Amino acid sequence: MVEIKKNIFVEGFYASTMVKTGDSELSRTLNVRGHRGVVAARAALESATRNCQDQASFLESSEFLNCYVIDIRACLMAVDIAHFPQTLPERSLNTDFDIVASILPYVDMLTTDRHMADLIGRCSLSERYDCEVFSMRRRRELLQRLQDLE
Repeated sequence: MVEIKKNIFVEGFYASTMVKTGDSELSRTLNVRGHRGVVAARAALESATRNCQDQASFLESSEFLNCYVIDIRACLMAVDIAHFPQTLPERSLNTDFDIVASILPYVDMLTTDRHMADLIGRCSLSERYDCEVFSMRRRRELLQRLQDLE
């Protein structure tokens, strides 16, 4: 039996036209947790910078630079801009960045759309945060991986 690190699996962020899925309790719970994590991180940053005498020093501090939400979000945004400069981002891309940045360190497997999976791969975030990332392109591998967990 394979040992599971974190016991959370994210089903997906979008309703694909190729796969008909229902809105599960797990996906609703994880989306709420993801949004709460983003809100909490933003509130903590606002509080820290508001009470900080030297905001420039704070932005260069190890506390700020080691914040995983900032690390993940910054990597995703930078890679998207660098590798796809001519592509206008979809409205949901910002939300996808927030969700991935808030939950990636806490999940073993993440399913997402092809573009987000590509960005995560280009950033090497799956290796850095020990998470397998799947899109429809890798659905057979995902199914096999899930069967291996039994």
